Amino acid sequence: MEKTTTTYGTLCVGNKEAIFDEAVALAELHRRKSEVKEMTWALTGGSTPAEFYRHCVDRRSLSPELLDSTCWFTSDERMVHLGSDESNFGNAARMLLDPLGVPPEKRFPWPVDHEPAESAHLFNAIWHNQFSDFRCFDVCFLGMGDDCHTASIFPHSPLVAHHGTTFFTNVAVPDKGPRLTITRFGLGKCGLIVVMAMGKKKAMPLSMVFNDLYDPELRPIQILRDHADRTVWLVDEDAASLIL
Repeated sequence: MEKTTTTYGTLCVGNKEAIFDEAVALAELHRRKSEVKEMTWALTGGSTPAEFYRHCVDRRSLSPELLDSTCWFTSDERMVHLGSDESNFGNAARMLLDPLGVPPEKRFPWPVDHEPAESAHLFNAIWHNQFSDFRCFDVCFLGMGDDCHTASIFPHSPLVAHHGTTFFTNVAVPDKGPRLTITRFGLGKCGLIVVMAMGKKKAMPLSMVFNDLYDPELRPIQILRDHADRTVWLVDEDAASLIL
């Protein structure tokens, strides 16, 4: 795997299997270095995580120590029931947590059975009551959309310029409905941020992020520049073809 230091964090380029192995290794290394008794790991949605989940289950690549000490979240969510194919946490549960036997007390889905604002308020309360007022996720996995959005921070979203002190919020996304998401402030309080991007469709968005001017209004994922020392990009050769 080829590793390069960039303005936006460490860029790691390799094949799919190498990317997934590196993702697990990064989480395991962070767990050991941080020495937390209870690690918090936020997963993300999309096709790449689905492949990652299958890899973890088939290879049994998550150590017993990591599984025993980890509480599971997602970095953003749609306002849908956990049983929906649209649910990020629901898919993570079906494809990863259920097969690995993760107990209910280690699972923290967004409370989507409330109105969006109340859901965000409750999620913040759960976090601050059970985890920390000072840090957000120990490990936060993110994806990147074709429009360079990440989590549910889309181009021209009010969350791009968000300077509040809440870790999580709700946001109305035009043509997509209400979402629940980690905020820019929350990302700044995460221990490790991992972005996975695979396939030819990600080549142009990645080129725009790494090669174009800094403009998070148009390319929200560029906000990760503020946390480059804690951000790792795991990218396959197809996705990296325009930035190598």
